[in-house]
Amino acid sequence: TINNSTTSTSSATSCDSYSWNGTVYTSSGTYTYTTINSAGCDSTATLILTINNSNTGSSSVTSCDSYTWDGQGYTASGAYTNTYINSAGCDSVHTLNLTINNSTSSVDSIIACDSYTWVNGIIYTASNNTATYMFQTVAGCDSLTTLDLTINSSIIVDIKDTICDGDTIFVGNSFYTGAGSYSDIFQAINGCDSIINTDLSIYPKPQANKIIGNDTVNVNSVHTYFVDPKEPSSTYNWGIIGNATIVNGQGTDEIDIEWDTLNNQIIFVIETTADSCIGDTIFFNVYVNSEPLSIYESNTTDLIVYPNPTHGHVTVSFNSNKTDDYKIRIINMLGEKVFVEKLWDFKGFYEKDIDLTNNSKGIYFLEIEKDDGVINKKLILQ
Repeated sequence: TINNSTTSTSSATSCDSYSWNGTVYTSSGTYTYTTINSAGCDSTATLILTINNSNTGSSSVTSCDSYTWDGQGYTASGAYTNTYINSAGCDSVHTLNLTINNSTSSVDSIIACDSYTWVNGIIYTASNNTATYMFQTVAGCDSLTTLDLTINSSIIVDIKDTICDGDTIFVGNSFYTGAGSYSDIFQAINGCDSIINTDLSIYPKPQANKIIGNDTVNVNSVHTYFVDPKEPSSTYNWGIIGNATIVNGQGTDEIDIEWDTLNNQIIFVIETTADSCIGDTIFFNVYVNSEPLSIYESNTTDLIVYPNPTHGHVTVSFNSNKTDDYKIRIINMLGEKVFVEKLWDFKGFYEKDIDLTNNSKGIYFLEIEKDDGVINKKLILQ
């Protein structure tokens, strides 16, 4: 009995590898496998195998804020994969190396005076917090900047003033004595310029510079005194350091004085112009004789007044060489007493610190009156 061997042929296509009869094949080719058939003869199988390969790929992308790949949105950097089917019908795995850079935003806070030119080239003259400008970061993404601008204004003050000739006007650290237009620049609280424009004019100063009249008179007599030169529109404030009576003419350029006390007296006058300019005090010494002339003899020595001029406190000291009654007074230009002290039956050394700080700056007169006469000293309070 003749039994026949058998043969068979098959074809297969696979991706990357193929397992046939316990053997894994990774490349295309024709492969055979022999077994025993049912008749006990050889059975040879032939495999015609086609192996197609899967493939991989990658790409790198840099994007701002987000990136969409195959319908999927990504907002963070990373490595992402998608699997496709290649032309051979096998897997094609693609890796995306994604870098996400973020856009930025910022606020540009600025304080400026009067106006400000921003990066967009626009000149702003009012505060603004809505303007924006788009920059590009070094990573190539948008950088949105919002302007927060505060505009402070400079301050301009115009002053028109008139002062008396010889007076001074102070503007900040500057002082002016002559007519003209001046401009001073300061810094205001808001950091901007504060400009003060001063238009200054000058009133003429008082002209009186002397008193004319008798400088030696007899007690209980009346004499006339007048200023020179005279100005009809001015007023004149007369005063006497001592004891005498202005009987006529107060406020005018000429007065009559009745001399009713012996020894040294002082007339003074202050001129005020129609423009309210006040002149220097003019003094005139008068000696009052008795009939017949008596002799003044002082027993008060070593009189010291210091400091003179003073800024507030002044010390008065003297020696009384005999027992006497004293009236110590300080009188202002209006004849008002700002200090009075009386000493009865006094002899010896006198010293007193007198506080004038609450009084106005100007010229004062110290009077030391005793039984045999009056001693006068001029005192300046600065």
